[in-house]
Amino acid sequence: MSATAYNPSRPYRLIRGRARLYFHPANDVREKGERPNTAKGKDHDRHDEIDIAKAGTFRMGSHTVKRLGYGAMQLAGPGVFGPPKDRAAAVAVLRAAIEAGVDHIDTSDFYGPHVTNDIIREALHPYSKDLTIVTKVSARRGPNAEWLPAMSKAELTAAVHDNLRNLGLDVIDVVNFRSMYDVHGPAEGSIEEQVTVLAELQQQGLIRHIGLSNVTPTQIAEGARSPKSSACRTCTIWRTGR
Repeated sequence: MSATAYNPSRPYRLIRGRARLYFHPANDVREKGERPNTAKGKDHDRHDEIDIAKAGTFRMGSHTVKRLGYGAMQLAGPGVFGPPKDRAAAVAVLRAAIEAGVDHIDTSDFYGPHVTNDIIREALHPYSKDLTIVTKVSARRGPNAEWLPAMSKAELTAAVHDNLRNLGLDVIDVVNFRSMYDVHGPAEGSIEEQVTVLAELQQQGLIRHIGLSNVTPTQIAEGARSPKSSACRTCTIWRTGR
């Protein structure tokens, strides 16, 4: 999840109303445009109201974006694997988010895999010039939905091209390298080779900016001094989801 993008731990439905977004569990029965009933005093009602206009902005590479973005991870099926139960609803959620003011989306081609990026393309392509798309690489999905490392040069290169193809882009605004030395959290291990691969792809014009995800302070310092990565002088480090 880039910057402070909202990425729920279970499928949520977006309900749009004026300049605000209301996120509710997928089985919520509210009609589109209906405000949460905060008078009931339920905790999830009080905290699900999100005001994009009050979120502020965040510098992401060469773009200034709103701090509240949209984390597209849960657009795929259960466990972020396979297609969603209701693809039309997933498309509608993305379009409503953009209409309500979201200007950056966090995604990855290993969500699904390929499913989330395909839905984003269907919903939003051709993309607004004001939309920033952030993706991440370095993982793949196993046959039983496992999260597996994919950090070799060949795997990273293929992942960038997969994201470009499935999103329908010629260049990706931001590509996060997500360290996969431990799938569940930061763990030590050199990232110089991986950052160098992404820097070479950036020099080929396929990536505008490089980000780091799930990394330790040591790895941040290593990425910043990578000799081949002029990108690392503008490398953005922020906390992201899977």
